[in-house]
Amino acid sequence: MQPSLSVARRTAVRASAWQAVAVLVLAVVFGLAAGPAHAAGVLVGGFAMVLGSALAAWFMVGGGVNPAGVVLGRWFLGMVAKWLLVLVALWLGLAVWRVPALPLLAGLVVALLAHVIASTRRPRSTR
Repeated sequence: MQPSLSVARRTAVRASAWQAVAVLVLAVVFGLAAGPAHAAGVLVGGFAMVLGSALAAWFMVGGGVNPAGVVLGRWFLGMVAKWLLVLVALWLGLAVWRVPALPLLAGLVVALLAHVIASTRRPRSTR
């Protein structure tokens, strides 16, 4: 495996883990402050973003080393799949399951911010 590809995979796993932890912490806070319906809203929104990000990462780094056109196509496909999954989860959460909107959006935003922070941090050296 190429070193840069293995770094990308580790970064994707680390970002997903950060997202999951951030969403769980926010769900506990909302659950204690406002009740289980609000915690469920955070979980629906947050884990939609976690699963979407993991799906996008799988598309992006799952194909190995390829020409630039293929990589760009996989990146685009991953982004489209991610945001379609998030939009479906928003619709399910708001229209079908009727979870509160603010916690749902808060879960999405916290998961997105955790992904950005985890992706931009430099990993600790293993040496």
